[in-house]
Amino acid sequence: MASRLLSRSKQQLYAGQVVFQQHHAIPLRFFAKEAAPPSMPPLKGDEMLKGIFYEAVREKAGLFSESQRVKYTIEQRTRDIPDARTYLLTLQEIRAKSGLTDDLGAEPMMMGALEKIEKD
Repeated sequence: MASRLLSRSKQQLYAGQVVFQQHHAIPLRFFAKEAAPPSMPPLKGDEMLKGIFYEAVREKAGLFSESQRVKYTIEQRTRDIPDARTYLLTLQEIRAKSGLTDDLGAEPMMMGALEKIEKD
C-alpha cells in the first residue's frame, strides 16, 4: 500500500489526507459533544475566580483593564484640546468607538449647557 501511495501525485495524496482527517474528525467531534457538561450557567464562584485570575494576569502582564484603557485614551486624545466644544465632541467619539452607551443622556445635556454658556 505504501508503494501505491508513493506512486500517486501530490494532489491525490493531499486529497487522501483530507478525506482521512475528515473521516476521523466527525467521531471526535461527536465524542467531544457527548463528553461536554450539560448547558448549565457557570457558578458565581467560578465567575469570581475567573475575574480574579484575569485581573492577576493583567497586572503581571502590565495590561490595562477596560476602564483604565478608556481613561488612558481620553487623557491622550484630549491632552491638547483648547476649547470645551472640541473636548466634548472628542469624548463623544471615544465613547462611540469604545462601544459605550450614554444611558443617562449626559452628552445632550452637556452640549445644551455648553450652548447656553456660549450664548451668554
